[in-house]
Amino acid sequence: MKISTFTKFSAQNSVSPTQAFIDGARKIGWTVVDHDLSADAAMIWSVLWNGRMRKNFHVYQSCLLFYRD
Repeated sequence: MKISTFTKFSAQNSVSPTQAFIDGARKIGWTVVDHDLSADAAMIWSVLWNGRMRKNFHVYQSCLLFYRD
C-alpha cells in the first residue's frame, strides 16, 4: 500500500499525530510518500477548508472523483 500525506497544508498541531501515523504505516510495511496523488490513498489532516488547510480541498476532491467512478 502506498499512502501519500499532504503535510504542507496541515494545521500546526498536526505534526505529532501525523508522524505517529507515518511511523505506524511504515512499521506494517506500507510506503509513505508526500504530496503524491497517484498513491493508493491520501492522508489529510482535516476537512475544514479554512486557512492553511484550504489547499487540501483539491486532494479531497481528487479522491472523491477517483473512488466515485
